[in-house]
Amino acid sequence: MDAVRPYILYMVAAAAGIMVSKSISGIAFAYLAENLTLGVRRDLYINVLTKHLGWHDSPNNGSGVLSAALSSDCQKLNGVSSEGTSIMLEANFALLFGIALAFGFSWPIALCGIGITPFLVIAAAASAKADNK
Repeated sequence: MDAVRPYILYMVAAAAGIMVSKSISGIAFAYLAENLTLGVRRDLYINVLTKHLGWHDSPNNGSGVLSAALSSDCQKLNGVSSEGTSIMLEANFALLFGIALAFGFSWPIALCGIGITPFLVIAAAASAKADNK
């Protein structure tokens, strides 16, 4: 048990570090998404307010239609900027860190990881394409 105890402590410390870094990245991406959405909404409101008065008379440009479009577009933009980017960055860094760690322990395993990487990328692209349909 004494021989295993340091490894248990390393795993607990690593888990705590991952928790902190994951929390910080989630907060940072949420802050980024909110700032992006705020900027887009501000630009759209300014654009609508500076239109000619006759533009607002069209049924396609009613207040309900514009509000619904503005809300749905900004919500989509918020989701794309925060969720997709953070997941993609996290996966890329995990892959790179895993290969670097493999080089530290066993270079043949690292070469296997590098050889498998194109298949992982192709599978991720196919999965993303299937999710968009």
